[in-house]
Amino acid sequence: MRIGLIPSEGVAAVLHGGSREWWDLDVPVDITVYGSTREQERALESGETDIVFMNALSAMILRSQGLPLVALTTFSRVRKDILASPKSDAIRLADLTEVAVSHGTTIEYYTDLLLQLEGVDSRAVRKVEISSMEGRLDALIDGTVGAAMLPSPLAHVAVQRGARILATNLVLDPPPREAYLVAREAWLADHEDEVRAILPNLQRSIDELNADAPTYREAVALAMGEHAANLPEFELTPIPDLAPCPETTHAAFESWLTEHGLLQRPVSYAELVAPIGVGAPT
Repeated sequence: MRIGLIPSEGVAAVLHGGSREWWDLDVPVDITVYGSTREQERALESGETDIVFMNALSAMILRSQGLPLVALTTFSRVRKDILASPKSDAIRLADLTEVAVSHGTTIEYYTDLLLQLEGVDSRAVRKVEISSMEGRLDALIDGTVGAAMLPSPLAHVAVQRGARILATNLVLDPPPREAYLVAREAWLADHEDEVRAILPNLQRSIDELNADAPTYREAVALAMGEHAANLPEFELTPIPDLAPCPETTHAAFESWLTEHGLLQRPVSYAELVAPIGVGAPT
């Protein structure tokens, strides 16, 4: 089983489980860390990886484009922050004229929601497309863009380098649960038993990290690559239990994607969410 992920607090549970060899259930697991959502998408489309931890919006877009993928369970609640560049004078969201995002992902979705929550017309703020998280971080710090949205803990790396947090998606109610565990339908048909065997161990990993902050930090560092050595202290976001995405959340995502012209056709909840695994609908 080949699992793909991008660096964030949420995927720490995968790396923690792998480091404890919990995947030794006659199911060899190879974990690859990608630098952006786009890299993940290409890996899934090409068959380079079997399962990815993907934001729900990207999963819906790909499904609407004809890629036969399904969401097995929601996985994480990833903190995402809008930050001002050290070279910007912005002190609140109303001061922003531009913000770097990854187009058509939860990065852009939560940017819009947070701007609107502060009474700012999201259409009046220029969106600068930088799909790579590292590229967004670099552009933010060197002042190429005045602001950017980054996931934790990369956002905390940006703060250590002089950026300022202006808003976080954790203020939203209900708290966001936007990351899906996604697989291609054809692959899942041949490997459903293996997936069912892995998921309880993934839940065990989540439980252990939530109960032990030092171990959680170690697992986050595993995901952060070159930034691990300089990762600052920051407040960890509890990882929620595996559970299906609420239908109301799916509807909100679909509405936003439709409004922005990003879906080639509607994608229903029943079509995208597969009845399998921990927390799956029955």
